[in-house]
Amino acid sequence: MLNLTKAYLRHIKIVEDKIMHHHLSELKHPQWGSIIGYENHIRIAVLKDEIEVFESRIEPHDTGHLHTTIGTLNHRIKELEDKETGSVEERVERWETELKETSTEKGTG
Repeated sequence: MLNLTKAYLRHIKIVEDKIMHHHLSELKHPQWGSIIGYENHIRIAVLKDEIEVFESRIEPHDTGHLHTTIGTLNHRIKELEDKETGSVEERVERWETELKETSTEKGTG
């Protein structure tokens, strides 16, 4: 039974390595296997993994679209990282402002 369990865990690891890239796997809970973390951290991890995939597809010619995509994804990562900067008080204030703006747009404020 123990060998079956070890073999099964090895199988899961092999399958996981194929579908879960480096950055995202860093956010995986060690026991549950679920992805845990703040939304922006997860987004950034996924974007970084996608950049690695696109970089692996670059060829000497006819892949300008990949360079454009990589640049766009890097810009998006910077946007998300910039959202995380600042003190807790500044972030709370920004969230409250965004909440007020959202409720005003919906006509509930």
